[in-house]
Amino acid sequence: MGFKEYVKEISIVILGILIAFWINNLGVEYKEYRTRKQILYTMLSELEGNNKNIYDKIEELKNLSEDFDKLSSEGTSGELKIEFHEITLVTASYETAKYTGIFKDIDYSVVSKIVGNYERQESCIEFDEDVEQRLFSMIGNGISNKDNLTYLIKLIDLFVDNLEAAGHKQKVLIKALRNYLESNSFFL
Repeated sequence: MGFKEYVKEISIVILGILIAFWINNLGVEYKEYRTRKQILYTMLSELEGNNKNIYDKIEELKNLSEDFDKLSSEGTSGELKIEFHEITLVTASYETAKYTGIFKDIDYSVVSKIVGNYERQESCIEFDEDVEQRLFSMIGNGISNKDNLTYLIKLIDLFVDNLEAAGHKQKVLIKALRNYLESNSFFL
């Protein structure tokens, strides 16, 4: 066997190995793409659910504010039923996305909106806890004081404003994420 034949056979082996590596890398990239897409679709669903919870909470707070406003202006004789439920905002897909590192492969403007949204959600949860604590503290200390009622109404109205802003920005994120998912394909 001559030198040319030996080089030819080695070249074929090397080419075969390179093709195998290329196919393997393509498979790995496709699996990463599918994982990223699955997490983002889960996040989209999670955001839609969270947005519904935000608007449900807004309605609850508006009703509560109206009840306290009536109490402030009319007073009450008898029982006043106060309902205050903890706001539920899920973050599982966001935590998964951070853990898996998929954000490095996503458009920066979308990632920026996602991160900002989940930070806003966290501050809404903290505000919710603060309002709940103040509400029950005031109830425990006697809520009939008009100044306390006025303060509580303003606090609730401020929370509603914050939630409405968060809900609006979350709708913008939902639209951006949906557009991103629809416009990005593995084989583009």
